[in-house]
Amino acid sequence: MEALICRYGLPLRYYVDSLRVFRFVQYQDSFWKKLNLRTDEADPQWRQLLQSLGVEITYALSPQAKGKIERYNHLQVHSTTGEIPDYRFQKARKAGQSLFRPFLVPKTV
Repeated sequence: MEALICRYGLPLRYYVDSLRVFRFVQYQDSFWKKLNLRTDEADPQWRQLLQSLGVEITYALSPQAKGKIERYNHLQVHSTTGEIPDYRFQKARKAGQSLFRPFLVPKTV
């Protein structure tokens, strides 16, 4: 993520799966254990950082959904746009039509 932000700037939204690094997911209470926090009642540091930078977070509904995006970005022509997503992104960046914004370190008070 550091390399992405340094190279392209801050994204509008980050699309991730529900891995515990990205999201606090708690399973149901059991007979032996009562849980205090529910899913998304605690924010991991990763999420806190992105929120402080104004980056939205979208969670994939399944690991397969996220993997599908990662597999086809460089290879397959998208059925709607008729372009390979990676090439389309590069073209949009050159034309100034990207949703990435410059990364600036906030000034301290």
